[in-house]
Amino acid sequence: MYCAHELFACIGIYKLGKPIIKIKNISFPNINKLKKVLYEYKKFPVFSFPESIFNTLGQYIPFIIIASFAGSEAGFLFIAIRIMSMPVTLIGRSISQVYLSEARNKIEHGELHKFTKSVLLQLAKYCLPIFVLIALTAPVLMGYILGSDWSRVGIIMALIAPWHFFQIVSSPISMLLHVTGHQINALLMQFFGFFIRTFSLVISLYFYPDLLIEFFALSSAFFYFIYFLYLYYFASKEKLILPTQKL
Repeated sequence: MYCAHELFACIGIYKLGKPIIKIKNISFPNINKLKKVLYEYKKFPVFSFPESIFNTLGQYIPFIIIASFAGSEAGFLFIAIRIMSMPVTLIGRSISQVYLSEARNKIEHGELHKFTKSVLLQLAKYCLPIFVLIALTAPVLMGYILGSDWSRVGIIMALIAPWHFFQIVSSPISMLLHVTGHQINALLMQFFGFFIRTFSLVISLYFYPDLLIEFFALSSAFFYFIYFLYLYYFASKEKLILPTQKL
């Protein structure tokens, strides 16, 4: 049966590849152009991979710590974050695509700061009232929606509302560091986020073991606030250029 499977696979590959084999003028990539592209974006594999590692660690290491020392609190936190992450993912991803499609053109014309300010103001204008409303009503509403045993989810949603507000405001412009070839800056920011979250939980374990989630929410809000300020400052630089303009 194994041999038959391999035989049919080979036949399928042959039939799919046959039209390509018949093509006479097959164009191969230009080596010089390929080298140029690799040089332009050489920082991506060097810094982007560890950046993603620290980003992942910053999200999951705190969960492991909280689950190890706070038990069921980790479950409440997980549900609260899942609920709060839905608007962040939906709105942030949509606006990120629009922002990135315009960013390169705005950089070339020296209009990035004005464009970024406009995007951030619009985001804050519409998102701030939503997150304020969530922070005020979630502690009561979640008890009715999920049941009285899950009312803690609503309290945690109120605690992490500032964190998610700054995250949703920062997310559209977070790729700006990559677009302009400053991957090392992005790496350092993600390392800072991982460090500040983990360190705050260690401090909480030693001095305030009953406030693990509160420390985690506060440190996450602080990180995204600093991240937001840094990205806004970075976008305001007058001499900001693209990697292709450095050659």
